[in-house]
Amino acid sequence: LEVTNSKGQVKNLTNIPYKGATQFISVPIGTVRIRLFKAGTQTLLLRVGKSLSGGFYGTVIVTGIAPPYQVQLLDETSQNPQIPLAKFEPISDIAKFKLRAVQCVPDAPPVDIFVDSTRVMDGLRFNDASSMLDLDSGNYKLSIGPTGQPVGNTVVSTNLSFKPDSIYTMISVGMISKATL
Repeated sequence: LEVTNSKGQVKNLTNIPYKGATQFISVPIGTVRIRLFKAGTQTLLLRVGKSLSGGFYGTVIVTGIAPPYQVQLLDETSQNPQIPLAKFEPISDIAKFKLRAVQCVPDAPPVDIFVDSTRVMDGLRFNDASSMLDLDSGNYKLSIGPTGQPVGNTVVSTNLSFKPDSIYTMISVGMISKATL
């Protein structure tokens, strides 16, 4: 069982026997992602996630002897009946990352952001931050250019590699008038 918290920290719980248990582990507030592997292998059986709030103690329960497995959550802070137990939701087999852009160039016009040659954010003004964008992990060319212009007229471009289950913030800084982008 691999548990990844909202800060990207990974905890591996290995060789858990059928009907077995582990110690409680601490995770920060945010989305927790769980990947279930066949014991002693890298064979991925299940990938799920759930957003957790602060002050929460819970027990994660993996049910099923064969696929489809389910991951359920028992809220240990609640004295009320929990019928049914909360479920972790399946996550795509394609690992994703999140990308946000922040425009911090005071003398720049509104800008568009391109991933490879696709415009993914437009009209970002000075001191604006975009919403989060979910993309498949991998290698991409990121480009920034004036709003409404084609990708061929971008001002800054760079090739980057993005890891799964990660959050990235692209911040444009400098001054156009001083050529310090």
